[in-house]
Amino acid sequence: EIPLSTNSFIDKMKWNIPSPLVRSLENSFTLGVYKNKDKADLFIILKIKDFGIAFRDMLVWETDMLSDLKLALNPNTDSYSGYKFRDYIVKNKDTRSFGLTPGKTSLIYTFLDQKTILITESDDSLVALLNAFINKNTIR
Repeated sequence: EIPLSTNSFIDKMKWNIPSPLVRSLENSFTLGVYKNKDKADLFIILKIKDFGIAFRDMLVWETDMLSDLKLALNPNTDSYSGYKFRDYIVKNKDTRSFGLTPGKTSLIYTFLDQKTILITESDDSLVALLNAFINKNTIR
């Protein structure tokens, strides 16, 4: 078993991520599924080295993000007419949500902290994964 690096995964998926963002990513990533009662949502967690570069270039990547992630995340919409990225607050976290309105999301991402980006398909999966991240990182 040979682990797949973040850069190799991006190359294989043929994503058009800005070069500075690719260089700011750590070598490992997580690709997973969050299943709730109604459906399963894929998610990707990327670890980053430089928050400033990642923040800036995630906004730049938005122009290609939906087409890049279509194969991996399968955003749940057939027509994107009227859809756009919007700022959206979820559990006191700034997010960028792609959809007609906040809460009706086809793709959403946030910075869990200054070293971690979460990208997923729905608000529900974002909330569940955010809760898991918060609980994991809470000192008791």
